[in-house]
Amino acid sequence: MNLLKTIHTPNDCLKAATVYRLMGKVEQANKFIDKALRMKRCNGCFYSRCHEALYERALAFERVKDYKMAKMCLQEAIDICGHNALYERKLNKMMKKCND
Repeated sequence: MNLLKTIHTPNDCLKAATVYRLMGKVEQANKFIDKALRMKRCNGCFYSRCHEALYERALAFERVKDYKMAKMCLQEAIDICGHNALYERKLNKMMKKCND
């Protein structure tokens, strides 16, 4: 059974992406993140794009040590949703890693 075809909500895509990222299967995680970003917004969501998917993508980039791309995803997530302490703290860590 193809899990990617059976998931129908952005939230479920992100849960699957997190599991794959934690297992070290970043390529598979990115497939679920891509699907979440293409899907219709969640009920009650008013953001232009899914900032949670962008945050998960940043974590996937961090996993493969692509700190520049992680930083870009985090910045985009912050631009979309405004102040978010978690995203901003992670962005600061990525900026330090980019400078090292």
